[in-house]
Amino acid sequence: MGNGIVEAPLKGDSSWSKSVLYNSPAIGGMTLSLQYARGSAEEAVDLEKENGAQKLGGNVVYEQGPFSATVAMQQLNFSRNAGDLGSDFRNQRALLAGLAYDFSSFKLYGQYQSIQNKYQSAKSRINSAQVGVRVPTSTAGAVLASYAHAKTSGFVSDSRNTWAVAYEHSLSKRTQLYGSYFRDSVRSAGQGSNVGVGIKHTF
Repeated sequence: MGNGIVEAPLKGDSSWSKSVLYNSPAIGGMTLSLQYARGSAEEAVDLEKENGAQKLGGNVVYEQGPFSATVAMQQLNFSRNAGDLGSDFRNQRALLAGLAYDFSSFKLYGQYQSIQNKYQSAKSRINSAQVGVRVPTSTAGAVLASYAHAKTSGFVSDSRNTWAVAYEHSLSKRTQLYGSYFRDSVRSAGQGSNVGVGIKHTF
């Protein structure tokens, strides 16, 4: 859901080098994480931007019984190296909120995400929402379904609707069979779908 419409996805790479991370102990089912990173001169694509290259992120997670929720945010002005997003790029701000509740007979999920890109002369925003459900069919199997809608506004204007259904069956604690159908529709690019089947083993 976080990968936007047609323009670039959520920026910042999958890991942050040379960063400081704080993880709090759990208090009343709640934990807090904060992370900060800076670009370095020897890696900088644009040395003039090195001093201002930084990433800031954090999230709060709450878990109590069948209910869980999280809120996360990040702000950055480079992806992997200082200045690597171009001279016109100023920063990206992203916010994610999600929750889930286990009703025993099924588990319901919900998520909202907002990504804002600022440039010297323009800006764009991607707002996304997703709902999903997992319904056990036996002690080993479950049916899953999900629907998401995303809308991009600003100098880029587009919309996207995505849905998927799947079945998973556990052969053991670490081995699982699965099959899924995925349908994606982007207003400016058309529609597409795929079917996947496979086996997953956790080491």
